[in-house]
Amino acid sequence: ATLAALPPFVQGTALRSVTVIPGRYLRRSRILVPPGVQLIATGCTFILQSTGKEDSLLEIRDTRDIMIEGGIWDGNKAIVKAKTEFRHTIRVVNSDRISLKNLVAQNAKGDGIYIGSQLNPCRDVVLEGVRCTKNHRDGLSVTACDGLRVIRSRFHANGGTAPMSGAVIEPNAEAAVVDNILFDECSFDNNLDRGFLVKMRVGAPTPVTGIELRNCDFVRNGRTGKNGTLSGGLVLLRPRLVKVTKGSWISGNQVGVFVQGTRPGDKAPAPDGLVVIDATTIDSNLKDGIFISNRIGHLEVNASKINSNSRKKKSRYNGIRIQQGYDVKITDSQLRKHGGYGVRADKKVRGVVITRSVLTGNKKGAIYKKGASVTVR
Repeated sequence: ATLAALPPFVQGTALRSVTVIPGRYLRRSRILVPPGVQLIATGCTFILQSTGKEDSLLEIRDTRDIMIEGGIWDGNKAIVKAKTEFRHTIRVVNSDRISLKNLVAQNAKGDGIYIGSQLNPCRDVVLEGVRCTKNHRDGLSVTACDGLRVIRSRFHANGGTAPMSGAVIEPNAEAAVVDNILFDECSFDNNLDRGFLVKMRVGAPTPVTGIELRNCDFVRNGRTGKNGTLSGGLVLLRPRLVKVTKGSWISGNQVGVFVQGTRPGDKAPAPDGLVVIDATTIDSNLKDGIFISNRIGHLEVNASKINSNSRKKKSRYNGIRIQQGYDVKITDSQLRKHGGYGVRADKKVRGVVITRSVLTGNKKGAIYKKGASVTVR
């Protein structure tokens, strides 16, 4: 096998193929993979037996040109009594041209899959056909990576300690690079607090292409509402460049999309971010379809259907609630059948422009804009 068989940006030398005999393997030490290896583990189950608070089952560190295909990789969280969030089933650190394909990462006391480091980013990583489930922290955590493709993968039923999400993009340091990231045809469902979380730092480097979520589903996340509006399908904290595109579906969550440009306690405002929601359906969430808080710089909603949210009993939530912010553009979209308003812009919100959009069937009215600047075209 060669890495040339992967998407074009992941190319390298020929790989030495190693096939593991199908079976059940109990591991008291981590599995280390040398560079230039394709490890085929189809039909295998690996179970971590050690109890260290930072142990991993599969470790890919300071290396390159590795492909792992198949297998159930089990972090065996039940045997760990100590409190920890750093015991990951699969850990990828400071490594380039890595592919994880058609495998399951489950039952970690930390993350199912961890990608990153304090500063040095991993580069050109592909996850395809991966399932991350029943991990105690997150299904997938990314702290430093330049070039990540996640394709046709599922992040399901994760959570136990914060942030309790299907997938998380959260740099450990301000200088850490998180860029050129694509999730394509992925699903994030039934996670304890959030389906997908982006939490950038105030001084994070300006992204070139940012993060794109293409044709992804975010369903029934954060239903307990443990963190209020911070529980939901897609939560974006200090986002810099995030796009949700091409048929994505956000449904049945506590809040559909929560966007917060500046976090409480920030000593300085984060640089203005850009969030684009394009051709996306946001429906049947318990509270608001989209909630915008704390100085978001620029948000676009284009050709999207935001209907029938505010599903919580006797609730008066909205299609889009703009609590603070400016420069919000809503174009060619539907915002219908909510318990509150189609769009609610609170006092002092500026620069909201609604163009060629339908706002009918909302119980409290189409638009609330007292003390705000809202233009309808």
